[in-house]
Amino acid sequence: AKLATRQTIFSQHNATDNNQWVELRFNSDDTLAFSWYDSSVFTTNQVLRDPSAWYHIVLAVDTTQGTDSNRVKLYINGSQVTSFSSVSYPSQNYDTGMNQDSAHHICYLSYNGNFNSGYYITEINSVDGTAKAQTDFGEFDDNGVWVPIKYTGTFGNNGFHLAFASG
Repeated sequence: AKLATRQTIFSQHNATDNNQWVELRFNSDDTLAFSWYDSSVFTTNQVLRDPSAWYHIVLAVDTTQGTDSNRVKLYINGSQVTSFSSVSYPSQNYDTGMNQDSAHHICYLSYNGNFNSGYYITEINSVDGTAKAQTDFGEFDDNGVWVPIKYTGTFGNNGFHLAFASG
């Protein structure tokens, strides 16, 4: 089964600062993409076709890195994604606009209000000022299955944790 529609996972929009926006999303072809306002886009070759599956996604961005391929790292269920159908690394020290003092949205594209999503999200951690490894948020259990763990680090100036606990 395909999602068959673009669905935003997370977005941020800052209209006062050059109209900057950031988006992490599922595309209509079931790939995963990360983009920001200057049209830089990372789109996976990997497809995520099971809409009932649990996915653990870690996106680490550190534009201070000297090597362009170290500036954006994407992990799905503990494994780094290295195969992209499109990739455009940001320039060194580029400001993506993420974690600025502006609205951040879950399951909604804040830039234009489109691409609402219809799935469950159990937790979001946004760390400002430090790119963390996937192992800060999950680990492989004794059966080789990637499972989430509690993040114990700091969130930085504008970072946050949303637990979406029920009850």
